[in-house]
Parts: sequence; structure tokens; C-alpha cells
Amino acid sequence: MSLRRAALVSVLAAAAACGSQSSEPAPAERKPEPTPPPAWASATGDMLGPLPAASKTTSTRFTGAEDCGFCHSSEAGSKTLKDAAGRDVSPYNSWKATMMGLSTRDPYYLAVFRHELDKKPAAAAKLEATCTRCHAPMGSVERLAQGSSVHYDDLVGGKGRDQVLAREGVSCTLCHQIRPDNLGTPASYTGGYVIGEDRRIFGPHADPFVVPMQNHVDYTPEYAAHTEKSDMCGTCHTVITRALDDAGNAVGPEFPEQTPYLEWLASKFSDAGPEGKTCQTCHMPAVDDDGQPIQSPLSIRPPSGLKSRTLKGRHVFRGGNALMLRLLSENVEWTGAKVTAEELLAQSQRDEAMLGLAGTVAVVGARREGDELVVELEVTNDAGHKFPTGYPSRRVVLHVTATNAAGAVLFESGKIDEFGRVVRRDGKQLDGAGAVLPHRDVITSDEEVQVYEAVMADASGKPVKALIDATRYVKDNRLLPRGFRADHPAAAMIKPVGVEGDPGFGNSDRVTVRMKKIPAGATITAELVYQTLRPSELEALSEAPSPAALRLFDMLRRSEKRATVSARATATAP
Repeated sequence: MSLRRAALVSVLAAAAACGSQSSEPAPAERKPEPTPPPAWASATGDMLGPLPAASKTTSTRFTGAEDCGFCHSSEAGSKTLKDAAGRDVSPYNSWKATMMGLSTRDPYYLAVFRHELDKKPAAAAKLEATCTRCHAPMGSVERLAQGSSVHYDDLVGGKGRDQVLAREGVSCTLCHQIRPDNLGTPASYTGGYVIGEDRRIFGPHADPFVVPMQNHVDYTPEYAAHTEKSDMCGTCHTVITRALDDAGNAVGPEFPEQTPYLEWLASKFSDAGPEGKTCQTCHMPAVDDDGQPIQSPLSIRPPSGLKSRTLKGRHVFRGGNALMLRLLSENVEWTGAKVTAEELLAQSQRDEAMLGLAGTVAVVGARREGDELVVELEVTNDAGHKFPTGYPSRRVVLHVTATNAAGAVLFESGKIDEFGRVVRRDGKQLDGAGAVLPHRDVITSDEEVQVYEAVMADASGKPVKALIDATRYVKDNRLLPRGFRADHPAAAMIKPVGVEGDPGFGNSDRVTVRMKKIPAGATITAELVYQTLRPSELEALSEAPSPAALRLFDMLRRSEKRATVSARATATAP
């Protein structure tokens, strides 16, 4: 379900509870305690200006995506790189509206990057080397060869070669030049990919016709099996960090900041055989939107006789960041990217659909015990990694309501206010600064909420406000992928935290909800509500807001939000 709000702002799924507002007053025994608006909602100051416009450039290693798009895009009136329904499936046109193509123009990334630099300026060299290796990889590779790094100011200004390459994000000639040398090993993690210097372009199609590419962009294409393996994705989708002290020195143990690849590796999805799936299987589907294979020459400008092929994977890079794509669609001129608002909105909707495949919730039982209605819910992860996964700002809230025939809310757990905060029915915030909502096996009131998330903490177990202070997770009850093997070597760093009292937790999670005074015939609704940004992330940025953070806040304030409910189930109370 997607709902629009005219309120100040919500954070991705904040509108999930829209329509669940009750005309029934708060319980008489509890005085209403609405929480004041958060600081970020009214923060003012100089905002980060528009990012420099994308432009063409080339280096000894890299060529910009627009040059690749000269051949690997589609055109009006042409059937090349279109599916049977005439829809554009070309690599360039698909990629440019994705978070891969916009990884350096992501306002949240820029705000967090600046926040960490301001928090520990002595660590600038390490932060810049780490934070640009995967978000600005072409610039990072070029600067590393010079003994330097891409700086924050390079991303938000400047028109030099390395700066232009950096702002192009995860681009064509970066991924397609990654060598197989160390893939699948710890040496490849945290951006440890290897780029050659011989201008060879690797791809999944056998016997490529090399002359056009050699003539146009001075690359030689060749078949490479590793381009279809998850190991290549794992280079940037496994990020291991260490906390830094004020002097910029690494302290504490290795910390698994984000680990989708390791989660996949320890699951049944990594098994060989028909049930196995790679990252590309789901995130780069080899079929059109109707589920049909796509037949086309791979170039809009083929020489005579270039044969049609079955596409191995569309460059849509479906993911879970529908929020950011929507924000960018509403601020397309600010991005400086060569993409339209319509293309960004379409990709946001594609990501919302992807979230709809990630997990399910079901009402598996409803019974009476005295004056209580007891509802059994089962939440299941259908993704090939944890749900949710990726950067630990993301969470899924289990939103449960009971409504009578008139639509009045009789019970509600997991209510989300207009600022994205989890609140009681009377508006009192439950996930305030420093709060860690515990994993729940049983819910009995609006103060008890099941939230699937990872909460970073320091060595003492105190939740932290910045990745550079994190040494461990104080909570990680994100649902595990099917067939998760806790004894797999890849699982050592990614086991659940805080679920010890729930022996049935794993790929699915059974949650019992006990409600009082619910009449027969009431409607029970359970939703999985996905949020890209928890309120705690925005609260941390608002303590000393940079121009980048203020720009992000402004985008959120002005945006009409769309809730992402990844799954829903309903039942009638007996």
C-alpha cells in the first residue's frame, strides 16, 4: 500500500500508519503525551547547493558512461535493446536512474560522510579512502594511483577529470573492468576489487565482436564468467570497518558494517544447483517486466550481421532504497545527473515492488483466551540475505491493528508518526535517543513493538550515532535468509544479537499478539513497514548539521512521502 501525506515529513515509511488514526480517545488511565517535533524538522542554515552537472571525461583506465551509452542505449523507433512490448531495456538507460549510478549524488551519503569528517577530522584520510572506494570508485582508483584519495570537496564541487569520474558513481567501466584475481576472499571486501590497466572490458556474453568497442572507446571486450557471480558484488557489499579514535587511529575489533554478500554466502542461495541464486539473479533480472526472456542485439549501432542474443541481466539494480530515488526525482536539477524525474520515479516504484518480494507476514491463528484475543503472526524472509539488509539505518516495523466495523482503532502496535518515529497511540515516542527496542516474542500493548533492525554500539553497549564509533551490534534481529548456516565461516560476524529468548527465530519469526476487549468480527491487520532511515540517523545529523544534512532535511520536509508496506495480512477476529 502506498499513501501520501500532506504533513511536514515522514521518513520513507512514516506514512505507514496513515489511516490508522483512531477517533477513539487515548485510554483514560493514561494522559496523552505527544512527542515534540524532532530538531531536524525545523533545522535551518546554508544548504549544500546543486551538484556539478555530469559531463564526459576519460582517463587511461576509465571512460564515462555516456560514451558507453552511445552504443548500449536504445532509441525511439528502434527495436534494438527493447523487450517484446517495446520497453527500453538498454544497459545505459537502465543504469543511470539507479542508486548505483547515483551513489555519489545520494544526499544521505553526502550528509553522513560530512558528519563523520566533522566529528573526527584527524581521521579524514582514512574516512575519505574508505567512503569513496565504493561510492566514487573510478575517482578513488585514479587518486590511489597518485598516492591520494578522493576528498569530500571533490564530490560536491570541481570539474577536474578525477572529480567528474568520482561523481559518476558505480559506472560501466568500473564494474566491467574488475578482475577475478581476489574475488570471494576477504582481501576483496570493503572495496578491495582489482582494476587492470590493459583496458579489457569483461562481460557475460561469449564471443563478443570487438572492433566497434575498440574503435569507439579503446576497450577490448571479452567473455568472463566472474561477471555473473556474487563474488564480484561482494567487493562493495561487504564492508568491514573499525572504530576510530579522535586521532584517527583504528581501535577495537573488526565491525561488519554491512554484509549482504556474507549473508548470502551462509545461506542456501549460495548452493550450486537449480535452487541456487546469485545477487544478479534478483537484482539484475534477465527477463522483462512480464517475466519473459529478452532477445536483442546488445548495441544500438551494430555492424552488419551482429546477431541477436538473450540478455543475461538488465542493469536495473533493483534494491530497497525507494525513498532516496523518490527524493532525487523531486530534486532532479539538484542532482546534476543526466536523468529525468520520470526515470527516477519509475526506478523508485521498481524498488518498492522489489521490497514487496522481500518478505511476507501471515496470520496463522486467532483464538480466545478469557477476555483476550490471541493472534499468532508469522513473518518470513524471502530475500537471499537478511531482511532488512545493507547499511544499518534500515529497519522493518511490524504494524498491527485491530479495528471495529466502524473503522475505529481498538488496538495498535507499531504506529509510526509523521516524522517516522515509532509511537504509542497517544503519540509518545518509543524509539527516542539511545533507546533500543527489544526483540519481542509476545506483544500485549501499544508500548511493545517488534522492529527488525541492527543497532550499532560501542564497546560498552551504548548505541552510537556514527559508524566510526561502532564496535559491535547491541541488537540484530534482522530475519535470516533460508538455510542460514550458523557454522559457515562467513557467519562468524553476522549471527543474530538479542534474540536469545526466542528459540524459533531464524528465517521466520512467530510473534504472538494479545489484545483485550476486541469484539468478534473485528478486522486484524498486520503490515511489514520498511524504512530506509530511522529517526535516530536524522537526529544524529541534526546535532551539528552540515550544509549536506540541511539539504537532506529540506528535501524530506518538502516531500510528499510514500509508505512502503512490503507485506500485509488481514483476518477477522473470532
